[in-house]
Amino acid sequence: MTVSFLPRQSHFVFRFWCISLIALFALAAIKAPAAPTPGSPLAWGDNSFLQTNTPPGLTSVVAIAAGSYFNLAIQNDGRLVGWGNNFAGQTNVPAGTNYVAVAAGEFHGVALRRNGTVSAWGDNLAGQTNTAGLSSVKAIAAGTYHNLALHSNGTVSAWGESTFGKTTPPPLAGLRAVAAGGNHSLALRSNGTVVAWGLGTSGQTNVPAGAIYTAIAAGSDFSMALRNDGRVTTWGNMHGGVLVPPPGLAGVAAIAAGAAHCLALRSNGTVFCWGDNSGGQTNVPAGLAHVVAIAGGAQHSLALRVIPPVITSQPQSQSVAAGSDVTFTVGVSGSVPLSYRWRKQGTAIPGETNSSYTISDVQPSHAGNYTVVITNSAGSVTSVVATLTVNLRPAITVQPEGTNVGVGGTASFSVQATGTAPLRYRWRRDGMNIFSATNASLSISNVQSTNAGNYTVVVTNAYGAVTSAVAMLIVHNLPTIITQPQSQTVIVGSSVSFSVSAIDATTYQWRKNGADIPGATNSLYTINGAQMGDAGSYLVVVGNNYGSVTSVTAVLTVTTGAGPSSTLVVAWGESNVWNGITNVDVTPLAGLSNVVAIAVGRLHSLALKGDGTVVGWGDNTYGQAAPPAGLSGVSSIAAGWYHSVVRKSDGTVIAWGRNNLEQTNVPPDATNVMAIAAGAYHSLALRTDGRIVGWGLNNFGQRAPPGITSGMAIAAGLDFSLAVLSNSTVVGFGINDFGQWRIPTGLSNVIAVAAGDYHSLALKRDGTVIAWGRNDHQQTNVPATLSNVAAIAAGANHCLALKRDGTVEGWGQDNFFQNVPPQDLAGVIAIAAGGDRSLALKRKLLRLLAPQRQPGGRIRLRMGNADGSPVEADRLNTVGIYATTNLALNVSLWNRLTNSIALIGGMLETEEPGDLPRRFYITVD
Repeated sequence: MTVSFLPRQSHFVFRFWCISLIALFALAAIKAPAAPTPGSPLAWGDNSFLQTNTPPGLTSVVAIAAGSYFNLAIQNDGRLVGWGNNFAGQTNVPAGTNYVAVAAGEFHGVALRRNGTVSAWGDNLAGQTNTAGLSSVKAIAAGTYHNLALHSNGTVSAWGESTFGKTTPPPLAGLRAVAAGGNHSLALRSNGTVVAWGLGTSGQTNVPAGAIYTAIAAGSDFSMALRNDGRVTTWGNMHGGVLVPPPGLAGVAAIAAGAAHCLALRSNGTVFCWGDNSGGQTNVPAGLAHVVAIAGGAQHSLALRVIPPVITSQPQSQSVAAGSDVTFTVGVSGSVPLSYRWRKQGTAIPGETNSSYTISDVQPSHAGNYTVVITNSAGSVTSVVATLTVNLRPAITVQPEGTNVGVGGTASFSVQATGTAPLRYRWRRDGMNIFSATNASLSISNVQSTNAGNYTVVVTNAYGAVTSAVAMLIVHNLPTIITQPQSQTVIVGSSVSFSVSAIDATTYQWRKNGADIPGATNSLYTINGAQMGDAGSYLVVVGNNYGSVTSVTAVLTVTTGAGPSSTLVVAWGESNVWNGITNVDVTPLAGLSNVVAIAVGRLHSLALKGDGTVVGWGDNTYGQAAPPAGLSGVSSIAAGWYHSVVRKSDGTVIAWGRNNLEQTNVPPDATNVMAIAAGAYHSLALRTDGRIVGWGLNNFGQRAPPGITSGMAIAAGLDFSLAVLSNSTVVGFGINDFGQWRIPTGLSNVIAVAAGDYHSLALKRDGTVIAWGRNDHQQTNVPATLSNVAAIAAGANHCLALKRDGTVEGWGQDNFFQNVPPQDLAGVIAIAAGGDRSLALKRKLLRLLAPQRQPGGRIRLRMGNADGSPVEADRLNTVGIYATTNLALNVSLWNRLTNSIALIGGMLETEEPGDLPRRFYITVD
């Protein structure tokens, strides 16, 4: 029939006539299938509004709906598409990619989102697009001017034009589908029965009893239901066509209703239509097959079909050299998903199911005929034959092998290859050609770390080239000592330990006076009950599979009592601190002598003396500054906020002070310890086997390292901890609110770490310092010129660095001048920082007296303490005298004297021959 649209305000006047224009698509429009098959829409019948002109390129559609004279579709990315009549904006679909179902009314559309909410658009004269408050929806339907929503709990909601009660469903539950007609509504219960309500003057609400239904659809004045035996039941009035389906119609999988015509989708993918054909809507296109969804409009029909695959570009024959990579590709059009199966000589190739097939490193055995079979749910097609011809090219029969070489050694690589002569060779390192390396073998002598890398060789002939497998050259460093054994002075009967920390070390051998000590093969060497005969020079040879290095000499002096000290403790920063009750003087004790190590806590400090005893000062509210009675044999110290920790020379640990969080409860496995650290309320001990033992507060995991077994150094901050591993990288654990253990990317070659309240420091092997964490006082702004650093320390918010020349540099918070060392501070051998104060341990300054010519012409050189006190015995083996005849030379180029130095009358003395040219001298401690 001829259709014309009336002005918008006349909709309700001609409503009955307009009802005949509505169409639903039954199950296809009610709910998208769980696993939809994408296809292309095809429409037929009336085309007065171009509703049968499917938009070009619309090939991945998963759901369709037909309105009066327009269509809606959902693409497989969840986006909506509309075309045809747009009288009321019904094809102006909303944006978004989350739609799963769509329905079409007279002049409006409805879509279901994946989250169970609903959108509607177009004509809203009867409120049919008012979807606010709808949720938990799993299916939708659209009538002329009303809509239905099926909720996930099995109930139904209705809205829009409400005449005839079509938007007032009876109390219903347990529903699984809904459909909306002209002025009536349908619902399918889960038990297979159908309920209808609304206008029933044409019998459209008189549901036939006695059958079990699996799907429903509603037209203008009639209804449809699909029985569980694959047959269709109809009731109502079609007003222009035969309503009753043909007797032989069976095997139906889905149904749809137009205004006055019916559609049935058979299980074989074909479509059958009956009823009004005034617009050609029941003239199913010849050959239509592979249909997966249907919908009916006023006088047109819509089907979603799967298009069989068609090859648009065939795989091509190729001729390649052996060892090359070859790829066959095929171009295909058709509905997705498409599956591919490549075949050689007619036999399927396992695992090759993509649109392209690549053969890497082609060999003669790969030659042959290749085809590909492309399949989708609509059929399959086989490509033409593509022939692969393989030409002979070089082939490597023996690959070069990687090797491990120590610095200074020789590395050799070789390759064996076959192929047509002559063969040419080009060796590469990390992808770059090596000059003159053009033989089948490559030898590198005097290997250095810069030679490490990935080595390959490219073998070529007239037919092509082949690259060998990677042969990795790993250049191993000799061991690097990061903590040298220290000279010590002890009383007879004391226990004394020498320790060394080294990177890349696997073996240790301690020596006394140049001779190996039997059984002394660990990083820690302990002498229990030292006697006068144990005095001497000790060193350790640290080795690995590729060489060894020797530590500095540590002199053990055994005395009958505490000897004199060559060290002084220097303090700066806050000197009077508040402990919550009173002010406490934290100035170092007067007359403090024989000190070999220092530590700073929050309100107290510790000093380790050369005889293995410990002295404390500052706040002692919890006994933290008062070592246990009789404590001796101590080799290292650490201070927390209110507690103290020491390591004894036998590798055991003792702690004292405040214990409210068990920070002084040393665990039984804290044995064979080589380093200790104290945080605010937790403590750490590093064992010689690389494991870390922690105790005390653990609210942020600060005492529980994550499975560390190769620790080399440790540090403890406020509520976090750091560790240096044997590969010279750093790990952290505990609180990380300021990134205090978020290790900078690429940080390596680290030999020591220090931890403040919320910031961290790392000392690298090259003497540079890296800092990270909280920076509110510039504590992570390492001075740009800082270099040649030997040790680091961190206070609450400030930092110290001990340089190799014995000077100290500081940065960070300076409210008490804690980062500004005293003027002319030099000769420093150790530093410590805590809270807002700093300590340094320095040697007394030596002065070189004017050289004296002795009888016979010899030159006597004498050195004494600058303060006039006698030179201490422990300096005898630490002082070097350097000489030159040219004052313009840098000090580093002066020659060190090898003459013996003796301690005579409180002075250090040595002599030189008298026949030397005029020389200048300096001392270095």
